[in-house]
Amino acid sequence: VLRATREELARQAPALSRGELTIQSLQDFGATILVQDAEQACALTDRLAPEHLHISTAQPDALLSKIRNAGAAFLGHFTPVAVGDYAAGPSHVLPTSGTARWASGLSANDFLRSGSVLCYSQEALREIAGDVQRLADKEGLTAHRASVDVRLA
Repeated sequence: VLRATREELARQAPALSRGELTIQSLQDFGATILVQDAEQACALTDRLAPEHLHISTAQPDALLSKIRNAGAAFLGHFTPVAVGDYAAGPSHVLPTSGTARWASGLSANDFLRSGSVLCYSQEALREIAGDVQRLADKEGLTAHRASVDVRLA
């Protein structure tokens, strides 16, 4: 499979409008990697955290459920990356260079602000006071500790 993949890439790349760039990118950044089984492939995928993950197997869902880190997953033989970029709707501004381990694709949420609003009663504060005081003490934040103490005095 690896040899056939490399041969097919070598055959197709020169015919592309950006063939030279494709060939250079494959030489600089491409790899064909032999794994022992699907489990090892999923573990490797999670470590690589690819921008685009294409699972072209008979049961891609079974493999996808074992993978956490990918910018976008394209399942099956009839889901090329171009569908995700131009037609299906998800963002195609995706995390690159393995950053899918901690980042997601760009979404409307990236342009929204969020905040927290808290409101405790005296009784509710009293219930958690011990935990808050211990944490403040452990962190050496005496003013945090005092802000609880003074409210319960």
